[in-house]
Amino acid sequence: WFNRRLRVNLTAFQLEFTDFQRTVFTGVETLLSNQGEVTSEGVELETRWFATRGLVLNGAATFAVTQYGANVTDLTIANRGLNAAPKWTVQAGFLYERPVTERFTLFASGNARYQSRTITGADLDPLKAQEGYTLINGRLGLRHEGQDAELVLWGSNLTDERYRIVTFNATLQPGSLQAYMGEPRAWGLELSKRF
Repeated sequence: WFNRRLRVNLTAFQLEFTDFQRTVFTGVETLLSNQGEVTSEGVELETRWFATRGLVLNGAATFAVTQYGANVTDLTIANRGLNAAPKWTVQAGFLYERPVTERFTLFASGNARYQSRTITGADLDPLKAQEGYTLINGRLGLRHEGQDAELVLWGSNLTDERYRIVTFNATLQPGSLQAYMGEPRAWGLELSKRF
């Protein structure tokens, strides 16, 4: 649309996985089991807008319901949502580039990603729930076109969001949980050259 400056893609999907295998750590042993069928249904919207010269904006949103079927070997998860499968995922970002001299280009980019509440344990224990969170990343740099080199100041998880990726039962400690945490805030200065 708008003389090819705006692109919008809308997709509806339905996926079915058969013979889905689940791995659960009990704190004593790792159990692998076949849980039958898993389905994922939803819609996804993607946009890209070439707003002005040098500025591109993009956004995406996905709504997905991913769940086990009724025919499972562990009846406690029948017709329940899959772990690590949020219903909502929303992203927004930008890229801006501007020549400052004949040889140097200034550029900046940023993106934010939100995901809604999910369970971070394969046994779907409510104590392993992770509330929704947003991650923000950014880059600011200078590119030398003739030398194909860049100097970039970058940052990830700029708001220092604390979130769990996986939560599992602690080894030989019934009632205790452990987790793998997401990466904390980080930043750096990077100099690179392509040969």
